[in-house]
Amino acid sequence: MTQSREALTIMAESGPTFSKAGTLAVPRWAALLAAAVFVVSLVVTGLVVYSLTSCPPAPASPDEAARASGALDAAGPGGAKDKIDVRLPRSVRPVSYEISLLPFIKGNFSFRGEVAIILNVTEATNNVTLHAHELAVDESSVALTLQDVDASTGVPLGRQSRDPKRQFYVIKTKMPLKPGTYRIKLKFTGILSDDLQGFYRSSYIERNVTRWVAVTQFQSTDARRAFPCFDEPALKARFKLHLARPVDMTTVSNMPQQRNSTRVDGVPGYVWDHYEESVPMSTYLVAFAVTDFESRRSSMRNGTFAVWTRSEAVDQAKYALEIGPRVLEYFEKYFNIRYPLPKMDMMALPDFAAGAMENWGLITYREIAMLYQEGVSMTSNKQQVATVVAHELAHQWFGNLVTPSWWSDLWLNEGFASYVEYFGVNAVEPSWLILDQFVVSEVQMVFGLDALQSSHPVSIEVGNPDEIN
Repeated sequence: MTQSREALTIMAESGPTFSKAGTLAVPRWAALLAAAVFVVSLVVTGLVVYSLTSCPPAPASPDEAARASGALDAAGPGGAKDKIDVRLPRSVRPVSYEISLLPFIKGNFSFRGEVAIILNVTEATNNVTLHAHELAVDESSVALTLQDVDASTGVPLGRQSRDPKRQFYVIKTKMPLKPGTYRIKLKFTGILSDDLQGFYRSSYIERNVTRWVAVTQFQSTDARRAFPCFDEPALKARFKLHLARPVDMTTVSNMPQQRNSTRVDGVPGYVWDHYEESVPMSTYLVAFAVTDFESRRSSMRNGTFAVWTRSEAVDQAKYALEIGPRVLEYFEKYFNIRYPLPKMDMMALPDFAAGAMENWGLITYREIAMLYQEGVSMTSNKQQVATVVAHELAHQWFGNLVTPSWWSDLWLNEGFASYVEYFGVNAVEPSWLILDQFVVSEVQMVFGLDALQSSHPVSIEVGNPDEIN
């Protein structure tokens, strides 16, 4: 086959030539190209060989796979360790508490106390296990008695110990407890902390004077920091409180005071306030406060409705006092269930971690969530006060009267209260048309949260106190 002249000319000019000595001469650019192709071939060949001969990673062990998925807490010396069960034994259940607390607000910010708990032992057991956190229990004071029909019989006790991880205080008995009714009594001391949890201290300045108060915030797992107890929401019981205070201060709790104050023996300047026994309720709803606040009162169907604030802010609580009884009575009709307590107190605190807390009969608020001053505060503040007040009053039914057995279903408390709060506000402020705001304020916000990659189910399994809180 012949080629054209043009092609042959190109071949003659670019092809290899032979020297006089008979050696082959190659153009420089061709040599460089050949070298580059050679190097690239070596690299590609190496990569192919490596990929074909590399061993695949060994499959993860079952423990490693479980740990990676979050099923296990941590690996111990001998392998993986299962999650710790933080739930109390179900063999012992509380029936009622009688609590005495003496807080030294004008001293070293400590408190001492005593608790007597009536127990129902449902099956044979050799211990009484309850919660106590950051409390010093006097072991020598612990006494357990069987409550017979005619008399009580002491139960010999064995070793007492703490389980810090689960915040348990365990009291062993020398012989198994048979099913029946028992009474356990403990003395203890604690510190009025400044972390806004448990039984804590707080201060505010009024007329250039620092004033101290002692209040509680127990949800979710901080009642155990105020007194030894069975601190789980399902373990409801009745509570009777004796709370000491300086003579120039006042106390408030879930229930009304039962009788006149009596002097505290050995502590000059302090008196005891004695409170009526409560309805059965969860420990996280127990509340009490020692303050120098002022109050304003109104009436409701079956008792009194009061608001408490520092004296300089008491006039700003007028709006909350105006709508509170009306919202409460509206919910009574709406649910067709009467509010079961003989009073309601709402207290605005200058130093409070949450927006508000629905303690049964004593709702505590951050000041901004309860106080409103006509002509000074914005209209949006008025709506905020109305919504928060309605939300917390709704909790008197959703959460207090009906309570999820464990914190995994806390969404039931908050979901229902967040929904019916709109009905409560609409009942007292119909001109706001607040029901029309529900889609924008709640539904759209939820859609936005649910669209996030970090979104999670509304019911989440929780175990240790850190997860719950």
